[in-house]
Amino acid sequence: MIMYTLTEIWDFILDNKTASATTFFGLLFAIFIWLLTIYQRGKDKRLGSKRHQELIKHNYELLKQIKLIQPNNVSENLKKEIRATEKTITNPMTADDFFLKAYIDHIDKQYDTAISYYNKAIELDPNDAETYNNIGLTYQNGKSDYNKAIEYFQKAIDLKPDLAAPYYNMGLAYTKGRQNYDKAIEYFQKAIDLKPDFAVEIYSDMGIAYSNGKQNYDKAIEYFQKVIDLKPDFSAGIYIDMGIAYIKGRQNYDKAIEFFYKAIEFKPDYENAYYNIGLTYYKGKRDYDKAIEFFQKAITLKPDYAEAYCDMGNVYINNKRDYDTAIDLYQKAIDIEPDFAGAYNNLGLAYQHGKNDCSKAIDYFQKAIDLKPDYAEAYNNMGLVYAQIKQDYDKAIEFFQKAIGLKPDFADAHHNMGLAIYILTENAEK
Repeated sequence: MIMYTLTEIWDFILDNKTASATTFFGLLFAIFIWLLTIYQRGKDKRLGSKRHQELIKHNYELLKQIKLIQPNNVSENLKKEIRATEKTITNPMTADDFFLKAYIDHIDKQYDTAISYYNKAIELDPNDAETYNNIGLTYQNGKSDYNKAIEYFQKAIDLKPDLAAPYYNMGLAYTKGRQNYDKAIEYFQKAIDLKPDFAVEIYSDMGIAYSNGKQNYDKAIEYFQKVIDLKPDFSAGIYIDMGIAYIKGRQNYDKAIEFFYKAIEFKPDYENAYYNIGLTYYKGKRDYDKAIEFFQKAITLKPDYAEAYCDMGNVYINNKRDYDTAIDLYQKAIDIEPDFAGAYNNLGLAYQHGKNDCSKAIDYFQKAIDLKPDYAEAYNNMGLVYAQIKQDYDKAIEFFQKAIGLKPDFADAHHNMGLAIYILTENAEK
């Protein structure tokens, strides 16, 4: 259709006053179409502007939401929404655009790309504490660079002292990276003070800091119990942590087994719970048949459970005196986990005590030491082979000294070295 401007149509009417009615009505129709086109263009523009405003509002609300949620805690539904939104950002220009793109890469564990986008966001908005916090998380969870993570968490705290997340993350960094448990607990407490509804997860980590870091098992039990009181279904793992604390701190094996069974109630196929029950029967209650039963159950649930094979081997070697079965179990553990130093050490013991094969025993003890150079027990075992079987007391003393250097309170190594020195002295006097 040929379109005319209003001026052109008016000039045509003035110049053609005798035009036919058909031409005249045709012109009126053209005017109508012209006006309709102008109206539609205006409407489209208004609708486009409205959609644009709605998109801006949606992105703003989404951004507010995800800045309160760390990438590792995002629900699947929210992930879908973030991905759909991120796809609309084909030409990122604002700090928010770069943050959204970084967030998706962070979720997908594309840490280098995430850091790059987060840094772009900071260039555009240097005072955004949440971005610094998320960069810290990429270094902590993705690269295990705890010093760098602490640097970024501190920057987030400096910019926004009332933001709980970086205090919590700082606590984790001090726990995992620096093993400074007092400092970690201090940061955990600050996070709880700022955000009490954050407490459940933090109480769990505080309990772990007291248990694994400070060996203060009563305090650990106190915090694990707080988690259970606040949220009984927090995780099956919290009941495992509680059980282990009862074993290490109070030697209460029955209570520990009770907690391990509680974990199984929440997660019936939880192989770690069965494994810990097996350990408790083995080391605590000395019920070796029960121990084997639960180790076997753990292996049934997780056929590549190297630790369960190894500990079941320990039962056979130490209590059943079935060295062939023990050797088979240790070998299975090594097949699953070729760098399992403990399994090589135990293989050495099986060949030393069960097969009187000192050459193989030495080979396996040496393999354990190669894999774990600070393995004091393997050095002690090597010393015993040289003392008891080879009667090379100088060599034995060398290994006992190495064990003591690694573990100064290693009573067995002190005893064995003293005995070796005594025998060496006695032989010299003859």
